[in-house]
Amino acid sequence: MRTWLDGVANVRLHGTTDRIVAEHFAEERPTLQPLPAGRFDAVLRLERRLSHEGCVSVGGNFYSVPDGTRRRLLEVETTSTRSAFTRTAS
Repeated sequence: MRTWLDGVANVRLHGTTDRIVAEHFAEERPTLQPLPAGRFDAVLRLERRLSHEGCVSVGGNFYSVPDGTRRRLLEVETTSTRSAFTRTAS
């Protein structure tokens, strides 16, 4: 992989920027900030409609929802490790 990066990808003229990839990165490198030390959980917010059976589908799984929320839209927050209903949408 490193051989391909150094010999092909980073030395080519990029089709969109018309710049050599390695040269462009060398210019940007001093302004880049380090990544945070801790883990970053990206949160994806989705809107889901409840089925007639009182279930909502998130990530290929079906979750039951209390009866009082049937026929409403729900806002769902999902990460790589969990899903949670946050509130009802109008």
